[in-house]
Amino acid sequence: MSIPTLIAYTNRWSVRAGGRIEVKVSGRSAKYRADMVRIRSADPNPAGPGKLFDDVPSHFEGSHAG
Repeated sequence: MSIPTLIAYTNRWSVRAGGRIEVKVSGRSAKYRADMVRIRSADPNPAGPGKLFDDVPSHFEGSHAG
């Protein structure tokens, strides 16, 4: 069994615009990169809309110490 090098979770599944959400991160590497995306579709079916993600600017965007 492989142990992940990075584990992250949030305190909520979703949040309204302007709301707050906490992200907890734990990892074995010295650095990790964080970005916020809006998932519009995660359908892997080739006949479906596919995976659609929108970048969302955030204050935590970028590289951080692990």
